[in-house]
Amino acid sequence: MNKTMINWNNRYSARPRKPAFIPFGQEGYDESDSRHGTRTGYRLKCKCAPCKRAQADAIKEYKHRKNPNMRYNAPLVHPNQEGYNPDDPRHGTLNGYQRHKCRCGPCTQANTDWSLEYYHRVNPDAEFVVDPEGRI
Repeated sequence: MNKTMINWNNRYSARPRKPAFIPFGQEGYDESDSRHGTRTGYRLKCKCAPCKRAQADAIKEYKHRKNPNMRYNAPLVHPNQEGYNPDDPRHGTLNGYQRHKCRCGPCTQANTDWSLEYYHRVNPDAEFVVDPEGRI
């Protein structure tokens, strides 16, 4: 062995190790482990309710930090439902059509425009006909 390898072994082999983390539902699961109910526990493959909640909270906090004005998980109200607000910024977007399944006129038009642009990019020589309802 060379001198470098001996130094590396001496330096790192003496470190105390944490006991193995045992995920929820497996033999040897210890609820008193301080890593349960944290994002670290979730990353170590524990799927108990407190670890899942910690992961969800961390993601929600990250998204809020990234864009504080966005309303996450707010349902998009469709035109035929009570409480429809045409001023909702998600109406008339591809996201409103695809993710929120909104079929109002502006969302349908946004999807049609995107589809036409995509098809023209993929096959520039083809001709596409759009019917009066906005379908290709």
